[in-house]
Amino acid sequence: MSQKVIVYSTTWCDYCHALMDWLDQIRVPYEERDAELQEHHTFLEEQLGDDFEGVPVILVGDVIINGFDRPKIIKALEKAGLK
Repeated sequence: MSQKVIVYSTTWCDYCHALMDWLDQIRVPYEERDAELQEHHTFLEEQLGDDFEGVPVILVGDVIINGFDRPKIIKALEKAGLK
């Protein structure tokens, strides 16, 4: 089974757009999900609990990263064999 990258974002979040632009530049495919939809927002609250600070949130396989933290994202991508 191949690992999947999911980005939870909003249309108005500059960091979200920067993250997705960066993923495009390094040629990592991802699925974008609208964090303002109730089902996605609820999922993030359930997964992150008190650590949910907003978007972007990126899932790399089973790793959840809150925020555009390049070193953490690169490490997760490498671990998942995506980079």
